[in-house]
Amino acid sequence: RFGNHEACSQGKLPYGSIEDDSECWHQQSRARPTFKMLKESLCELSVQSAFNLKNVKNKRINNKMPTIVHNTTDSRVQRKADARIDSPMSKESPLMKTTIICNFCNSYLPGLGKFIHDQTLTTLKLKKNHIGDTGLQYLAEALRSNQTLTTLGLSRNTIGNAGIQYLAAALEKNQALKDLSISYNDIEDIGVQYLAEALQGNQTLTRLNLRENHICHRGAQNLAEALQNNQALGTLQLETNQIGDKGGQHFAEALRTNQVLKILDLSCNNIGVAGAQYLARALENNKILATLSLRNNLIGDLGLQYLAEGIHNNQSLITLELNSNNIGDSGLKYLAEALRSNQALTTLDLSENRICDVGVQYLAEALRNNQKLTTLNLRKNSIGSSGVQYLAEALRNNQTLTTAELDWNQRGHPGVQYLAEVLRNNQTLKALLHEDSSI
Repeated sequence: RFGNHEACSQGKLPYGSIEDDSECWHQQSRARPTFKMLKESLCELSVQSAFNLKNVKNKRINNKMPTIVHNTTDSRVQRKADARIDSPMSKESPLMKTTIICNFCNSYLPGLGKFIHDQTLTTLKLKKNHIGDTGLQYLAEALRSNQTLTTLGLSRNTIGNAGIQYLAAALEKNQALKDLSISYNDIEDIGVQYLAEALQGNQTLTRLNLRENHICHRGAQNLAEALQNNQALGTLQLETNQIGDKGGQHFAEALRTNQVLKILDLSCNNIGVAGAQYLARALENNKILATLSLRNNLIGDLGLQYLAEGIHNNQSLITLELNSNNIGDSGLKYLAEALRSNQALTTLDLSENRICDVGVQYLAEALRNNQKLTTLNLRKNSIGSSGVQYLAEALRNNQTLTTAELDWNQRGHPGVQYLAEVLRNNQTLKALLHEDSSI
């Protein structure tokens, strides 16, 4: 474990901040020489290198032996890092290695391929570096033939369309990678087009994270078309892009035929009533999607009405996230009607909307008969003591809800009394969150 910023800034190496993993030390005697060598190597790092490594943990988990490689001008440390990769222990024991490369400079980029060619490497996380398109080109070339790397994290690396073109070409050949995160970069629609073309033939990637890039409805269209043929991708994260209602329409069309996508995150994408309507129609027939995240959009009451129609008879969706969507009481009326018949939904997030007591009354009436919902989030709405009373009365008979979040509403002291009665009578509720400034 690395820490002690102050010691580093004063030109002192944080010897006291480096700790061995005690469990590994006591249980894995063969690993002790490598751990000892690693600790000695870290103590030889320059002050700046030690500062950069402050947040990196070296920890053995299950059968994975983490290896930390870091750029430094000290050739002795680099030689020891190379020695660890080819150490006798890594050859003789069944340990797999997870390599984390952090805060390296551009001159080190060509050497990245060396670690991907290592046939024991399973996870490579390079978050918050300066890889860029050039660095990704080196990585992509190595990925073409790699058969062991299953997880690659490239978040916050100023990667643009050119770099994605190299990566997409590699994905057409690679048959091992399952989890790819390229969030918080500079990818635009043309870059997504390259990825979509690769996904048409790739049958191993199961999770793709494209959060917070610059993707619009054309990029969404390319991805949606790929999903109609792709038979592997189970999770797609597109939070904080700009796909809008047109993008929602494209994904709705994909959901009509796709048989593998289980998690779709379209949060913070300027999806309004029209987009919600398209998605709702897709939900009527889709039997695969389990989680739909639409947080921080523009759905409103009318959009929720359409979504309620979509989940009325849907039997696959178990998590629906609708927080921060300007939803009020009239929207809750339609949702409550759907919950009376829905037999799949277990988690419902309606936090940070404008739901009042009347809306909670609709919801409470549905909870009297609903036997599936286990988690309900109503935090940061405008629910008063009357709304809490409606909910408390419903929970006297409800035997499935285990978590209810009501913090940061306007309940006051009478509402607290109703909540106390719930806790006395309900034997199922395990978590009742109610901390706020109004009590």
